[in-house]
Order: sequence, then structure tokens, then C-alpha cells
Amino acid sequence: MYRDGDVQLTGNLRGAGLLVVTGNLRVTGTINWTGIIVVLGKIECGAGTAQVYGGTIMGNTGNLLDLRGTVDLRYSRAGVNIARNLAGRYVAFNGWQEISVN
Repeated sequence: MYRDGDVQLTGNLRGAGLLVVTGNLRVTGTINWTGIIVVLGKIECGAGTAQVYGGTIMGNTGNLLDLRGTVDLRYSRAGVNIARNLAGRYVAFNGWQEISVN
């Protein structure tokens, strides 16, 4: 899934794969995501439960990570593989690399 701009997720949500948000991501309610979430802006989780099994990446303009309620962010190789396999036919995946800003 791709969204150019901000996204607000409310209520009960379950998803898998790759979620890319070029703006800010705000989560209220219950979300269960298996895969990778990439947010270029800030991430806010209000009251509720957020579970991410895979990976979460913030861009260099993301200067705020505000987590409230119950939040589980867990690295999962299986979750990363689900996102890679689902996106594989649409994008080229060469691997992950940490880039230093210094």
C-alpha cells in the first residue's frame, strides 16, 4: 500500500505486506500489521493497541515518534519476507542498508 501524504488509521485493522506513507502516520484503535511500515514523516500511536511484526522505518524528516497505549514493534524476518514477496512483482528489492547521516 502506498499513500502520498498523511494517513490516519482508526478502528480495528489487520494487514500484511509493505505500507509506505510519505507524510505522517497516526494510529488510533487496534492495528495488527505483519510486514514493513515505512513512514517519511512522524509516527503517532494514540490510545489502543498497535502491533507490528516485521519492521518499521522512519524517514529523515520524521522527527517525532509518539507512542501511547500498547505498542509492540518487533523485528520479524518472516514479516519482512512477506512484504518482500508481495512487493516483488512491482519493485526491485536489493536488500536493506543502514545509511549514516554523518
